[in-house]
Amino acid sequence: MDFTTTASYNDIKNFVSSLEEICYWSLMYMEAIILRRCGKNNFITFAENYLNRNKDASNLSNRISIYKKIA
Repeated sequence: MDFTTTASYNDIKNFVSSLEEICYWSLMYMEAIILRRCGKNNFITFAENYLNRNKDASNLSNRISIYKKIA
């Protein structure tokens, strides 16, 4: 049988939580690479321009505030 049809609510909830963690940390890793290659100011400018077009990217907004604090 299929996971999505036979799994319990808690199993699905745990799966979603784990997937969110994987996505979050994968993005942080890729952004760290971009920061090193392009520079912090260029990345922040690019990310802020993206946020102007996509207001739903609140997680990116939170990460930008972290990057701004980093020397």
